[in-house]
Amino acid sequence: MDIAGNCAGRLTSVVFDATLAGVFLATWIRPTEPPAGSVAFLLLLVLIEFILIHATVFLGTVWFARGTVGKRLTSMAFVTGLYLVFGIGFSLGFSSWIPISPCSCWAPTTL
Repeated sequence: MDIAGNCAGRLTSVVFDATLAGVFLATWIRPTEPPAGSVAFLLLLVLIEFILIHATVFLGTVWFARGTVGKRLTSMAFVTGLYLVFGIGFSLGFSSWIPISPCSCWAPTTL
């Protein structure tokens, strides 16, 4: 394992997370001063994170459940469709394509 590369990746992650935390803190302290629409964008970001974490638990539970592969794939398709309904609702509510884009799984870490 390349320790230097691992440290660089961790440092990049820490800098990104600290910056995002700073943006959330600044918006929390003075919600009228950030650029227009940033409060709604940050709220959408939190909702996407919630759905990703919540879906990961359920999809992992379905995938590792006992049963045939076909039954597990059918269950995963059902759970995925259920979360897609939430994504479509968020997209309509916020007038944004981000929750239903194919890239939404990595959008919170790259925006």
